[in-house]
Amino acid sequence: MLDDADLDDAVRAAVTARFVNCGQVCLAAKRFILTPRIAEELEQRFAIAASALRIGNPLDRTTQLGPMAALMRARNAEEALSLANGSAYGLGCVMWTRDIERARALARRAAPGSVFINGVTASDPRLPVGGVKLSGYGRELGAAGIGSW
Repeated sequence: MLDDADLDDAVRAAVTARFVNCGQVCLAAKRFILTPRIAEELEQRFAIAASALRIGNPLDRTTQLGPMAALMRARNAEEALSLANGSAYGLGCVMWTRDIERARALARRAAPGSVFINGVTASDPRLPVGGVKLSGYGRELGAAGIGSW
């Protein structure tokens, strides 16, 4: 999450992305890499929002809280990209910023299977989705997914 991210939207999406279906979704967010100007406030807001989730029996569909979330700090956008690319995994990445052109430029240098800007990771049957590195190989959905059969 970059320094100019809309924190209201970013926090709401981050909590949803991490805890939806108790985190038992392959595209669920695992790590949040924060740049300095927003880090402290986002960490506080994230903790408040996560503490409001319903804790309970994981077999109860109303239970919302399951996994942990890693909030990491980077010195700047370049280090954030380096941390993200340095992972052994690479399914999806989300960048939060008001500067869409900057996000697109960073996305071209990102190493995951998919990059999303100001949203949560998702799949759509019209588009291929898949991971790289230890997050799998190949694609499913879309024409690429049909071709794999």
